[in-house]
Amino acid sequence: MPQSPQIDKTVKVKGFTVEISGGSAVDDMWHTCTGGGLKIELATATLGPQPLDVTEIKLTGYVRPPNPIFEWVTETLAAPVAPMRNITITEVMLDGSQGRKFEYFDCFLTGYDFPKLDAASGELLTETATFKPQRVEVS
Repeated sequence: MPQSPQIDKTVKVKGFTVEISGGSAVDDMWHTCTGGGLKIELATATLGPQPLDVTEIKLTGYVRPPNPIFEWVTETLAAPVAPMRNITITEVMLDGSQGRKFEYFDCFLTGYDFPKLDAASGELLTETATFKPQRVEVS
């Protein structure tokens, strides 16, 4: 039976920052990030190294001005070829120091969920953006 992890030896973060090339400065308004892992095909396991596929990244966060994601959406709709950006996601550790840095290269926008609007709620608006990176480096 596997041992329970020792709590003091597990990685704990208090958040993360996102930086998008061609956009504004480092952004810490995102509250969830999923995806961005490596998909390892059976051919890699049996035939040796193959190009690895990076899964889509999905970011959800609060809408704020200026909005670099919506600027990217607008550019994507207007461009004959989808504009690509690099996205860097950096963990922020409990003590405020930087943790691992995930650098995603040649990302293109694959989805954008507009905020739910409700005139009676007064809640913060959230947006969700999905990107497909071509490769990733972790440091």
